[in-house]
Amino acid sequence: MRKLLLSLQIVTILSAMFFWTNDAAAINQDQKCVACHSSLDIMQGLYKQYSSSAHYKNDVTCFDCHGASEKDADAFEHEGSLISIIVSPKDCAKCHKKAVEEFNASEHANARRLVTTGVGGYFLDNLAGSQHLGHAVKYAAGTSGCFACHGTKVIVDKMGRPTAETWPNSGIARENPDGSIGNCSACHERHDFSVAQARRPESCAFCHNDMGGAPQMEAYESSQHGVTYAAKSNQMNFDSSKWVVGKDYFTAPTCATCHMSATPDMPATHNLTERIHWNTALQESNAVAVQEKCGLPIPPSKNYEQPIPSDQHRNNMKNVCSACHGKVLIDQFMEQYEMEVDLIEDKWLKPGRELFQLATKVLKDAEDEYTFYTHPIDYIWFGMCNSSAKYAHTGAAMMSPGLTQKGNGGFAADWYSSYIPSIEGIIKKYSESEKMQVRKGVKNLQNKLDEIMKKNAYSGPWGVKETKAGK
Repeated sequence: MRKLLLSLQIVTILSAMFFWTNDAAAINQDQKCVACHSSLDIMQGLYKQYSSSAHYKNDVTCFDCHGASEKDADAFEHEGSLISIIVSPKDCAKCHKKAVEEFNASEHANARRLVTTGVGGYFLDNLAGSQHLGHAVKYAAGTSGCFACHGTKVIVDKMGRPTAETWPNSGIARENPDGSIGNCSACHERHDFSVAQARRPESCAFCHNDMGGAPQMEAYESSQHGVTYAAKSNQMNFDSSKWVVGKDYFTAPTCATCHMSATPDMPATHNLTERIHWNTALQESNAVAVQEKCGLPIPPSKNYEQPIPSDQHRNNMKNVCSACHGKVLIDQFMEQYEMEVDLIEDKWLKPGRELFQLATKVLKDAEDEYTFYTHPIDYIWFGMCNSSAKYAHTGAAMMSPGLTQKGNGGFAADWYSSYIPSIEGIIKKYSESEKMQVRKGVKNLQNKLDEIMKKNAYSGPWGVKETKAGK
């Protein structure tokens, strides 16, 4: 027995010596990765995730994803091999080309531009953070906040390793050192890259939540769909290979069901824009469109184009609904939704935009140093456009009565208590200005205010008859 144990020890030592030899031809690269990263003190958890993944079962190795070449900006030597920390969509496209192409055509791929141009960029550079600070702290507001969802532009140091102000980052539209846009692990968390996880609404909630200004998760959770999901999520068959709504599951839809996953008539897609019911008014809940539709003075990126409203987008979404609902319900839901969108557009956004543009013209003519975000009206109007509009639009789209009412009530409360008083304050302050151009601007602003506020839509609740729907 002693001789046997001694022999086993010698074999183990010799095997280890052979394993760590520098002869690359004699060593399987993946075995080297596993030998370290499966140990207790070197990322054992990641190896366990990987070992239970579809990648592992299909012989996709660590080096297949992390392997690098000398021309890669983020390549560095590690244990005798060139590797990269970041696994980008370009790497994933070696096997998942169609999914990457679909993603590149989607709004997700444009997410970073929403916070680097126009109002978003101004907010990060000056208000929340400051590019004027002389050290890495100037990036803090974006790195730990907006860019965590929207994506950083990853910068690497001379050693090929990403810098602290830009990494770690799991943003959906991250700009990677290899020039690709996106981050597949934003939805398919590394290292198991679970399809089931990406199908659950909790994964989307990482970014699409009210704390970040996108209240989709709150709308879903407070809708009939979300309530049913919460009660019966164990019946959703998330691990199904195809996961076709109405066939593999029928209890409730998730975010993926409506925007990306397969239906009996449509394949799964990574271009979620194809199923979003874009129309002119709904676009105003998009951060870039807010600047255009609400008349904010900072222009959006010229390289960014709004998604074009299309009947096909609307029909694609109706196709999803038809897996569980009849034509009458679907058509009349769409009509209800569009009425809410039109209400926000006609009662608040259009007249509010006209007032804002006239008011800021007065401020520009009267104050040589006026720029956007230097007067209370800038904050008030941006908040109404960017927040209340999102609540109303998102709540109506996802059938959340509470969130819809929050949007309607928010607009009304801000309009009467903050926005109109701010307009009146500007009129009062500059009505007797020494500058003729300013007085002319004040007169135009007063005329527009009188024209809008004398309409029945703003006359208040007294004397208004009960609506047909309310009887």
